Amino acid sequence: GSIFIQSAVALVIFIAAHPLNGRLFRPQAYDAFGHPVFLVSAGMLGLACTLTYRKTGSIYPAVIIHWLTVFAWI
Repeated sequence: GSIFIQSAVALVIFIAAHPLNGRLFRPQAYDAFGHPVFLVSAGMLGLACTLTYRKTGSIYPAVIIHWLTVFAWI
């Protein structure tokens, strides 16, 4: 239903934001941020964050998961 569509749209925006972020703010990282393997990984992370949000009803666990992943990646 509607929640599925909303979640799918949010996931597409989340994935698309990464190469856009690379292009606008981190040109040196654009090749990595636009790489298909990275984008699939971002999609899996986005799905995990979405499911966490849906399960808990709170954005904070999803934010923590995202930033732990970013810190581990950096």
